[in-house]
Amino acid sequence: MITSTLLSKILDIWEEATRQRTEKAHKMAAVTEYLRSNGIDGDLRETVLDYCDYSYDDAFASFERAFLEELPGDLQAQMIARILPARLDRSSLLFRATSEAFVERILLRMVGRPVRTIPGQRLITQGGFGEEMYLIKSGAVEVSARDRTTGRVAQAWVLREGAFFGE
Repeated sequence: MITSTLLSKILDIWEEATRQRTEKAHKMAAVTEYLRSNGIDGDLRETVLDYCDYSYDDAFASFERAFLEELPGDLQAQMIARILPARLDRSSLLFRATSEAFVERILLRMVGRPVRTIPGQRLITQGGFGEEMYLIKSGAVEVSARDRTTGRVAQAWVLREGAFFGE
């Protein structure tokens, strides 16, 4: 009984993913046409398309999170242990010398919580209270800090793929 229920749920996920891919393709085509017809090009066009690409993908992440939360704890852990390691960048210094048990605990906390930003978006503020940790899967994060003597903000460094930050 449990096996057939699990297979049914997996089929539901596959059907939902297929439906969402088709829906995303239609939405992206509509956005592209809208931008073209309004003469939007260059960096603004790319930023809008990048954001839409992420935001339409995020719907599946929400579905996946909701589905996994429906499963009993043990079954949820087994599914996460099977699905998510491929999504994790083991080249990150954070995960290089870690045990599989540690990675599994981290994955359980990270499931369905990707964050994608647009250039210039602020993730954390100097002196602010932090509760999140970020692992950079792709792209880069510019870290800026305010000089205490001059009050000016300057770029301190750039973090790239595999780096992590936060609390």
